[in-house]
Amino acid sequence: MPTTPNTQNYTVPGEPIADWKLFEPRIQDGAIVAFTDPSGRRFALREGESLEQERNSAGGRDTYIVTATDRTLFDEWGPKLSADNEERLRASGELGVYFADLYTAAVEANPHLAEAMIIPSGGHQNSVLTKTGGYASHKGATTTGKYEVTINTDDGWAHYETLLHARRTSAEDSARKLGIDPTRFTAKQLAGFIFLHELGHIDDYMHNAPDLSTYQARRDRDMQSLPWPGWNPARMANYLESDEGKRFWAQHSGEWVSAGLHSPADLLHLQETRYHALVTEDNPDQFAVGVLRGNPRLWQEQASA
Repeated sequence: MPTTPNTQNYTVPGEPIADWKLFEPRIQDGAIVAFTDPSGRRFALREGESLEQERNSAGGRDTYIVTATDRTLFDEWGPKLSADNEERLRASGELGVYFADLYTAAVEANPHLAEAMIIPSGGHQNSVLTKTGGYASHKGATTTGKYEVTINTDDGWAHYETLLHARRTSAEDSARKLGIDPTRFTAKQLAGFIFLHELGHIDDYMHNAPDLSTYQARRDRDMQSLPWPGWNPARMANYLESDEGKRFWAQHSGEWVSAGLHSPADLLHLQETRYHALVTEDNPDQFAVGVLRGNPRLWQEQASA
């Protein structure tokens, strides 16, 4: 079993360890003897130390305290995943700095989100990001075993300016949920909404579907209810622009025209409208709205951009 670092890696004395910082506890004889910290490092308690749960009688989150024979309290161990996330974002250019400010505000209000890993990227590394701003992954489907948000920082503001027009229906829906005139919605506002929306997926996973199979069942039900079942708008947009997609439209357009859809753009508009009404999409949207409305300084900065 790994060895606990020297006490110099801890803050002594410190505050109790919040329960959202404690991962994968190893239980032996009814007691926690090892755990994983937010950065993914594994620690074992030394002889004479124990981890005691402190119940919150007011109904808030419980905490844990590492105690030694002299009752010393330990708080910090190694770099926090949230700090790593913020550092990665701030190192990803002006857009990353903006996302880092939004991330900090979101985690301050929702500390459990510090458990997720944020991955800055771009379309040259990840083709999925050429038609969208980002995506969230359930921890049950990642190689790290952590919830992940992959967000496009590398392609800069121009990418979100393109999305503002290419994905007009999605942008307008986001603006309306925020209570903003869609004609005055900016690329910066859209970028912030997309990033917080993806964090909102993580929040939804944690609260409503911590088990991957539970989430997949919810998601499948939602996706199968769409006009074009099983397709998210970004994937659909890519397909309809491809040669195969153009051939498909030419062969089957009669079916869509009879339903009042006279172009691929009409079909995509309908798909996006229904997609953003899905529970598994509206929950993250409402999360984004809540964070932005709770941080008027950031929102005013967005509005003035």
